[in-house]
Amino acid sequence: MSTIIPANPLPFHDFFGCIAAGDSEAFQSFVDRYCFTVFAFATQITGGKNAATIMALTIEIFLFIWNNRQQLAEEEKPSGFVYNVIFGHLHQFLEEQNDQHRIRLLQTMQPKKRAIAKAIKQQMWSAAQPAISFNAAFTGARQYRQFKKLAKVPAISFSRVHTGRM
Repeated sequence: MSTIIPANPLPFHDFFGCIAAGDSEAFQSFVDRYCFTVFAFATQITGGKNAATIMALTIEIFLFIWNNRQQLAEEEKPSGFVYNVIFGHLHQFLEEQNDQHRIRLLQTMQPKKRAIAKAIKQQMWSAAQPAISFNAAFTGARQYRQFKKLAKVPAISFSRVHTGRM
């Protein structure tokens, strides 16, 4: 007998409310659904510098969201907060790399904020989105240590990160 799990068990705003309240399962679900999207977007914007660097940047983004989760409850549009965190971290990274071409590319995307935030929201709740297996994509001790950093977030179980079921 199989169990059918709804793709969107909570309304979008309630989902972020649960994360803001410190619900570890809601945050785990957020990471499960969103980590690959953030990684792919960061790879595209940064020009794919190297997988370890992009993974570290992705982890920083999720750590920032977890550490500032109370702001999600105050936001009228939590997906906008997530969008701003992603863009802010990418912009800071590109400034540190002194990559003026990529900074201009990122700035040209700013006027499209509403469309990008909507696409992010839709992708988060896509029932067709496959499970993410980072162990298949990233191997080696360096990436493993970065997974351990993410596993320090109380909401992320180390076993899920370690086995690539993140």
